[in-house]
Amino acid sequence: MKVPESYLRIFEFRRKLYSGELDFRNLNQFYLTEILTPVVCTCGPRGPNCARKMITFSVRESLLEETVKELKLHVKKPWEESREFMLKKVYHLDRVDLLKLVAQEMFMGNTWENIRSTGRASILITTSPEETIELRCRVKIDESGLYYEYCNLLHDLYHRDSHGWKPVYVFEVDEIIEKSYKKK
Repeated sequence: MKVPESYLRIFEFRRKLYSGELDFRNLNQFYLTEILTPVVCTCGPRGPNCARKMITFSVRESLLEETVKELKLHVKKPWEESREFMLKKVYHLDRVDLLKLVAQEMFMGNTWENIRSTGRASILITTSPEETIELRCRVKIDESGLYYEYCNLLHDLYHRDSHGWKPVYVFEVDEIIEKSYKKK
């Protein structure tokens, strides 16, 4: 599947946040929220539902076990060391699977029930005031495997604490749809 430039910009935005090129405090908070917490849309036994989720890219499956082992070592290290690790091992274009995203499920509500029932979701990401991207996905739930460890370790590394590990959605992107009201 061809990945559009607008979608690649989302990955680059995250890399710039980790590298320190962008400072959270100097960014438009609306834009930051839109990129970091896209909307997951589902429909199922709980009816239509939209919910913001902290979603991130996964490393390629062939690198997952190695990355999880390294994440376990970095969770307790100083942030500067962890930042370098993140840039080299997690948010590196040669290592990431742009068509596989992960997110913790914190609440086990409507999104949880709908995905458990249908295994489908769309993710809506606003990339600019004029443009959004819809990712149509198959979704698996991991409650004990490598994606579960990967996503929960990333959370703990980033937030420097643990609130208890949560089930993880693994979004496998089937289709990327660019939506814009700009003239093309």
